[in-house]
Amino acid sequence: MKRKTIRSVLLAIAFGVSALLPFGTALAEKVVLMAWSDPARWQGLVDGFLADNPGWPHEVEIQVTPQDGAPYRESLLTMLAGGAGPDIWLVDPNWLEFHQWLRDGLFVEELTPYLERDGVSADSMWPVFKDLGGDGMRLFSLPLHIIPQTMYYNKTRVSELGLVDPAELYKIGDWTFDNFLSAAKAVTRDQNGDGEADQWALMNGFLSAWLSWSYVWTSGGDYFDREITRSLADAPGTIAGVEFLSDLYHQHGVVAPEGTPGSPAGFMAGHFAFDQNWGHLPGTFVRSEIDFEWGVVLPPKADVNAEHYTPTTQGFWVMNKDSHAKEAAWDLLKWLGSPAGNLAWLRATYYHGIAHPAIFESDYFLNLISEPGWPDNFAEIYFDLYMNHSRSRPHFPEAAEWERMTNEYFVQIRRGQIPVQTALSELARRSNQLLGVGE
Repeated sequence: MKRKTIRSVLLAIAFGVSALLPFGTALAEKVVLMAWSDPARWQGLVDGFLADNPGWPHEVEIQVTPQDGAPYRESLLTMLAGGAGPDIWLVDPNWLEFHQWLRDGLFVEELTPYLERDGVSADSMWPVFKDLGGDGMRLFSLPLHIIPQTMYYNKTRVSELGLVDPAELYKIGDWTFDNFLSAAKAVTRDQNGDGEADQWALMNGFLSAWLSWSYVWTSGGDYFDREITRSLADAPGTIAGVEFLSDLYHQHGVVAPEGTPGSPAGFMAGHFAFDQNWGHLPGTFVRSEIDFEWGVVLPPKADVNAEHYTPTTQGFWVMNKDSHAKEAAWDLLKWLGSPAGNLAWLRATYYHGIAHPAIFESDYFLNLISEPGWPDNFAEIYFDLYMNHSRSRPHFPEAAEWERMTNEYFVQIRRGQIPVQTALSELARRSNQLLGVGE
């Protein structure tokens, strides 16, 4: 197996691997894979695939844009519109209109026939992915990673104050707004005795569009109806969830002031004791200098009877419906979306989002979390989080504009410039305009 030299492709950084064909085999095909960020990650995946599939007679060319978001989207859509798109590419449906493609029959090959032909069961994937990766009946993608929002906490500080461990409360169904608030008040302290708090419960940007979903959902609200045809921002449950977050700032004073380092730097430095962020941060914590023990738990729920959900972000692999190398592309895609591919992803990234429950039983994962710095209950909490409490935010073409607009209001709420109900009433009106309601 030979490796080609690094070379540029369009606006991307590209490099590839190739194979010499044994005599008598079919002519090799080239599979073009497109992703973003660190090229070494994708090389690690391709190397893993080739190691698991010795003698595979095709070539892989990897095209990488330096950034995700708009640069990747624009490059990809330009290529697809010109009929020169990659065979496989990575999708984040939060900013790439995957579900609109499915509705309009654009670009993406349906994978259900391949899965059925090769005996690949969707039951090996997380429940939330089966809701995300297709149109409800058919799958059009396979997972790279799924990353739920997780709450991290300074376990050392919680223990020193004699507080009940949040993970223990969670396991008995009592990790509620009230118990979270009690803990938040206790960990907000004036350590240097100057009359002003210098340790807080939460970072200043805690009230934001992307962190507020779980509090809105568990309060019985939502920002949109299920079909994303109208806004529910002014619904009672939505207002209740955002008011709880607003009160943390203005009524309870447990949030760090503006200018305090945010997540995760502020958490690791001890400025605040609770940090809600995506579920890949444990790798950062373990490999950083942290002088306290940390724990993991879900964001709190409204009360003991409330539904308990947390939002996810995710990366999908899809195949071009106009690919000229579909069978070769499917060979690679099937492996990328399998537990073996997900394990290679974890190795290439040290620790990132988990796409398959089987990873929790792998020797690599079990050995990883046995290293110093990992909480004893990490696997237990994360398995339950993925299996039972992960939920997708809605994906629609205007999602990025909606989030920007929502954060404008949330900054005003954080600064005490506008009441919650007024802000959410205006947000509902402008969200409906964004969706074209009433036009």
